[in-house]
Amino acid sequence: MRNALTIMVMVLLYCGYGLILVSLMAFRGQAGDRIDARSGLLWGIAGFAVVILAPAFSLPAQLPGATETDLAMRQIWWVILVLSAAGAVWILAYGKTPGQWAVAALLLVGPHLVSPRLPDVLTGRAPMELAALFTARSLGVGLLTWIVLGMVAGAVWRREQAGPA
Repeated sequence: MRNALTIMVMVLLYCGYGLILVSLMAFRGQAGDRIDARSGLLWGIAGFAVVILAPAFSLPAQLPGATETDLAMRQIWWVILVLSAAGAVWILAYGKTPGQWAVAALLLVGPHLVSPRLPDVLTGRAPMELAALFTARSLGVGLLTWIVLGMVAGAVWRREQAGPA
């Protein structure tokens, strides 16, 4: 039952991410960008970098039952970081001046300077090797999922723009 609920929540979560991704693709499509599976791959990598990789620098994925920081603080920080990282990636992709790139760098680094601290002593029932494996696999599965999401969204976008076959 737990696995089925986890899968259901992840499907719903990535449907939401997909809607956000497609809306951003539509915005750039209106500006003249070509949207297809190839560009969708880049959109997917950017989504991974914003939603999964950037937060993992300060607060990596942790096994259930491990010592953690305050949940409310982590959630607030995550939202701030993701919005900041999304703005930074957007500026890096579409900015043209060194000043814009400097703003992007500040947006990327700033939230990490005020991130919730990890506990001084990490404890839990599972060995640290298992926790490291969990973190690595979480990053790997996240990357794969975002790549597939971006490529599928780009391919469907291109097919729908081409009109009836």
